[in-house]
Order: sequence, then C-alpha cells, then structure tokens
Amino acid sequence: MGAERYQEEVSLRAPEALPDWRITEIVARSLRSPLPGNRRLPMRWLRGATARQRRVFGRALYGSGRPVTHRMDLLLPPGPGPNAATIHDTVAWRFPDEAPPALAAAEEARRADAVICVSEFSAQEVRDLLGCGARR
Repeated sequence: MGAERYQEEVSLRAPEALPDWRITEIVARSLRSPLPGNRRLPMRWLRGATARQRRVFGRALYGSGRPVTHRMDLLLPPGPGPNAATIHDTVAWRFPDEAPPALAAAEEARRADAVICVSEFSAQEVRDLLGCGARR
C-alpha cells in the first residue's frame, strides 16, 4: 500500500535528513491487534474522543519532551508541541460508506502547524474539504 510505503521511507530517511534531532518512531496498534507495534492504543475510543481528550491522551502517549510530532494517521492524537500531519487522502470524509475519520480529525488538521499531502490532488481535496493546507 502507498501510505505504508511512504511511512517506511520517511522513517528510514529521517535520521539522515535530521542528524541533530532525536527521532523516536511510534508504531501504534489497537489493543487487540496481532500486528507488531511498540504502542497499544484504544483506537475505538480515540476515534470518538473530543479534541481536548485527544490532546490529553497525546501528552501521555508522546511525552512532554517531544518538540515536534509528525502524525501519518489522523486517528493518532496530536502531540503536546508543534504538530505536522500527513494526509494521504480524504476518502473518509468524501465517502460515507468508508470507515469514518476520528471525530476531531478535521479540527486537528486545521490546527496543525504543517499539513503534508502526498499529491497535488490530495492537497486540493484537503483545501476544499477541510480548509487547511493552503500553503505550498
């Protein structure tokens, strides 16, 4: 899948691109997932939590010593400091038969310090649907 490949490439290249930064990769999975990961999260609760609840949870998840958090999935909560969010597509907002996005995802995307879109098409969709990510 494209999103997974993108995440792998960012994770592999980040230490070389940011040599003076301490980079911690968090692989979050649901509480019952058999997939490997280093954090188990209540994904169903996160999907329905308010923006405020998710900020509190993000502080506990990432810790206060993290100056920048880059989320590659908007189901994950924002961190306590500056936040970047990658949006791969807007399917969850565009098509009601797909899994719904986290209730606070649009608000959090609008509040993000940076929104990264993986294509010009996705960027236009984000601008149209969420009203964020207008800068290049």
